Amino acid sequence: AALAAVALGPVVLAAFNPWLAYRSAIYITGGFAGILALSLMLVQPLLAGGYLAGLKGPRGRRLHRHIAVLLVICILVHVGGLYLTSPADTLDALLLRSPTPFSIYGLAALLVTGATAGLWGIRRRVPSRLWRTLHAGLALVLVGAPSAPVVAYVGDGALGFTPTDLVTSIVADPPTGARRLL
Repeated sequence: AALAAVALGPVVLAAFNPWLAYRSAIYITGGFAGILALSLMLVQPLLAGGYLAGLKGPRGRRLHRHIAVLLVICILVHVGGLYLTSPADTLDALLLRSPTPFSIYGLAALLVTGATAGLWGIRRRVPSRLWRTLHAGLALVLVGAPSAPVVAYVGDGALGFTPTDLVTSIVADPPTGARRLL
């Protein structure tokens, strides 16, 4: 219950943000896709590490794979929504010409997520131990280095400080966050 509250809390809080009244439906959809992506990132390492009761072993890994597909879809919708709302700003961010300093972190998160998805596509052709090492390394870059959690924290967008800070801290250190929540 606590994990669900932390994962879904930012989505609920963002839904009541007064700034949404001034945004288009495409912008809101893209923004919520990003918020949902961050929440999904919270669950991913907990599933992979077997930290969630009832979801250890093959069952947890299977759910980890399904959520990974949803995560990639959310990121594509997020970037697509940003692009449809402001193509010039999105292209500037993707080409590292953006005046916002945190766009580099968003691009890093996008590239690492793409690399992780690509790695998943070749997992049967790579030795298992190498695949796990590469996958864990990319996951660490995604949640442990300045990337997606930093974008959420600095971007602040529709979330606001408190829920963003909470989810970001847990995504950045899932085992500790899991022990605190469960």
